Amino acid sequence: MSRFAELTPGRAEVGGGGDPQNGAAPTPTTAAQCNGAGSPTLGCAIDPVPLNADLGISKLQCQGGACGVAVGNYASSIASVLTGTQVRFFLRVSNSGPSTVVNALINDSVPSNFTSLSVVAVTPSGAAACSAVNVSLSGNLLTGTIPSMPSGSTCDIVISGTASTAGNLIPNTATVTAPGGIVDTASGNN
Repeated sequence: MSRFAELTPGRAEVGGGGDPQNGAAPTPTTAAQCNGAGSPTLGCAIDPVPLNADLGISKLQCQGGACGVAVGNYASSIASVLTGTQVRFFLRVSNSGPSTVVNALINDSVPSNFTSLSVVAVTPSGAAACSAVNVSLSGNLLTGTIPSMPSGSTCDIVISGTASTAGNLIPNTATVTAPGGIVDTASGNN
């Protein structure tokens, strides 16, 4: 006789299959959390195995006032920037799944030779929940939390600044970090 339980993220199936992501069976500790008796009831073992997701961030640049917010206007680097030139940095945060990520942390250290920084746009797609209220600038550091990123979703962030010195091939270091309970299966693209 087989027993079935509804599969929900963060829960294991009791009586067959185990964790929906890795097949792990409930442990005696997690079974005891459900009924205190050490034997799980149908659909009630708490799964201590974190969920998996693949968060990524790409960083692009554009100079001049006509950049807009479309990704096609940006490149991975710009050859040279003159003093007083407006530069925009385009960040695309993505989740390739399989799990939804809640409260992904973003951090962007905009190069110090940029002043008058501002957030131009924050645009979600694919059911992501993000907006300008989720990010903030303090000096040249952008930080934020993306409230929800289902698998296949993105959140685009555009930052504008003015070059205080001339430069070539300007590096922009930005990262996205998964919150506790999520294992980022490909952290090299963060």
